[in-house]
Amino acid sequence: DGDAGAEAGPAATAMPDQASKVGGILCQSTIKGREFSVSIGIGLNVDNARPTTCLNALCLPARVTREAVLAAILARYEALHAEFERDGFAPRLQGLYERHWLHSGQRVRLEAEGGREAEVLGLSVAAGGALLARCAASGETLELLPDGNRFDFFSGLVSRRAAAP
Repeated sequence: DGDAGAEAGPAATAMPDQASKVGGILCQSTIKGREFSVSIGIGLNVDNARPTTCLNALCLPARVTREAVLAAILARYEALHAEFERDGFAPRLQGLYERHWLHSGQRVRLEAEGGREAEVLGLSVAAGGALLARCAASGETLELLPDGNRFDFFSGLVSRRAAAP
């Protein structure tokens, strides 16, 4: 279906029980005028089975090398990046992203909005990829943009980043 290899992406870094996490992805984005930049960091545990598990423990009896994993990730990323550059966040890429998105339905507190609670809905293409949330009290749909805000999903908090000294 044109989606081969997607399992090597973010969703494959954790097994369904979440106790078998083998990696993570951290993305930081900035917008300056009409320029959007993103930095991506990926960590993947290939060989160290403690304290959680690793790819090689999950793939027994087969084994993978760090080089093979890195090559597969970069090849897939290169193809997705080329598609994004060509088509933007078109419906196919948005659907692929949303299938692997972990935060829909998560409840967060909006610090800049007096601590009101909201439920994360997903992303909005119309708003340039804004994070959409629904206010728990009013039902209002909110667009949360990467304007220096901090999304701390572990504590359920969306807050403004403190200004640099």
